[in-house]
Amino acid sequence: MVKRESKSIRGLVLSFVPFKDDSAIVTVATDNGVTSFLASGIYKPKSPLKPMLLSFSFLEIEYKEGRILQATYAKCIFDSSVFFTDYRSNIFLSWLQELSLLLFNEGDSFPLKDYLSVLSAFQNKCDLLSISILLLGSIYKTLGLKIKTNSCYRCGANNELVSYSLQGGGFLCKKCSETLQYPPKSEMNLFILKFAFMDIESKTLSKIVPKKEGKIILTDLLDNLMSYFDIKKLVSLPLFLEVL
Repeated sequence: MVKRESKSIRGLVLSFVPFKDDSAIVTVATDNGVTSFLASGIYKPKSPLKPMLLSFSFLEIEYKEGRILQATYAKCIFDSSVFFTDYRSNIFLSWLQELSLLLFNEGDSFPLKDYLSVLSAFQNKCDLLSISILLLGSIYKTLGLKIKTNSCYRCGANNELVSYSLQGGGFLCKKCSETLQYPPKSEMNLFILKFAFMDIESKTLSKIVPKKEGKIILTDLLDNLMSYFDIKKLVSLPLFLEVL
């Protein structure tokens, strides 16, 4: 019998599903993409894998390779239990989990660094609506959905940008918006859409977008994702919009 060498990797727990009597299949986002681990005996009282039973905890996971990766030990780097302290936080994390599991499958690239930055900003009481919009922009980029926010996606003009079509590919100049019969958007809506695709860093994470316009852009970004990937609805979305 070939002895399998132990390896280790860091990752963010996205979900866990019970498997057989006392085990679970744990979905983890790593720098190498989304990966599933078999966590045998995780529900036993003294299991060294207990940290894998908390979504959005960031862990160091030791494992052995096989038909499925077999987790053998999990060390907590960041404990997400600090998030699950109030209704608003629970709703946000439920929305984020549902969205992540719908959009990212086994082996897919994942914006792990940006997720960790947003979760850290959330812990530090940054504006929830603003950081959620930034994270959606990061998800678009990771999924390869290009949205032009510096010029008209249709003709390339970089002046008189007055509207947008996410399905089309971004901003529209006055001439193209009239041709396509897209109504003009407010300057604030255009600014927030541009903001959504900025790099996630301390400066952008500290920004606060107006609630009314921010919710419009958030909803438009989500609606376009749902349409593109033919996803019926996000069950958690109505409650998430309420707590924003």
